[in-house]
Amino acid sequence: MLRSRSRNSQGAPQYAYIPNDSQNMEMGKNMGAMQREHSITFQAMGCQATAHLDITHSDSHILEKVPIWIDDIEASISPRRFDSELTWVNKHHGKWIKVSDTLLANLQSAILAAHLTKGLSTPFAMDVTNIEGDRPSYAQLIEPNDVPKITTDSSNWRNIKIDNKDNRVNIPAPVDFSDTMKGWTARYVARQLRKYGSSLVDIGGVMVACGPHEWHLDIINNAFPASDKVVVKLSEGALVTRSANTQHYSCEGQTLHRIVAPRTDHPANPDILSVTVLHSDVIVAEASARNVMILGGEEGLAWLNSHGHTPGMVICRDGHIHPTLSFASYVVVN
Repeated sequence: MLRSRSRNSQGAPQYAYIPNDSQNMEMGKNMGAMQREHSITFQAMGCQATAHLDITHSDSHILEKVPIWIDDIEASISPRRFDSELTWVNKHHGKWIKVSDTLLANLQSAILAAHLTKGLSTPFAMDVTNIEGDRPSYAQLIEPNDVPKITTDSSNWRNIKIDNKDNRVNIPAPVDFSDTMKGWTARYVARQLRKYGSSLVDIGGVMVACGPHEWHLDIINNAFPASDKVVVKLSEGALVTRSANTQHYSCEGQTLHRIVAPRTDHPANPDILSVTVLHSDVIVAEASARNVMILGGEEGLAWLNSHGHTPGMVICRDGHIHPTLSFASYVVVN
């Protein structure tokens, strides 16, 4: 599990969003241009989301717009909304369809992730709980006579056609942006907030920071609480953590992983508890973390080490922590 925590100059943790009341406004007047950290926490995209902003107090109200921004994005790309733009586009797969800038950008991000992982991350490898489980499936989202064939063909993403000039797409089968939409959304929100001050946005362990402020983030091993936590620093870029403990569901008495492995067409069975990846591009970080989760500890760590610009850390089921060679430069030494 990853818990965000920023520190002020005295090392005290900063958590709460401070409302714009008269007492704090007066304090702001007395202390001049002092910067303060504010945050807002809410539910979005099926998980907890938090936005932090290092900003003068008078402008902190901008954080109230963050849930609205994310809700607008979900209205476009959510695979679990009956009335989302994505649901409508999936009903018309195989045809040229004009789409919004938001959906087009997310499709391009999903294609980038597929390219980076050679198909291990693909917009067609849907979260298995979209097929069976506790969340709506595509069969529930569209008419019974128009149920699409769910596919995890690792090369099918190459057949997606995009007309950037007219914002049109032609997808060979229904798509799902679950692999990349949290990262894309976190980056979008962080960049919007950056207009007001340094920002950090966390959507279910997918974090994006914009601005010079250095944020200190705790990576905590819940399975072995006695072990030391690892604190990493992040200013410009992304940090993504995927945890095996939070990505399971039950089906017919079996505990299965939510991530589908395209190689086998079955839920992944990782031998690791969690993987954390840092990168300047959140889409690369998300794709890399998923890649490691599918490959497993030894092969996944070797894959990360072969990409020297992608530092990361793997926590195995036995509690041992295995960082990449480049991870040490991001660790905060107390």
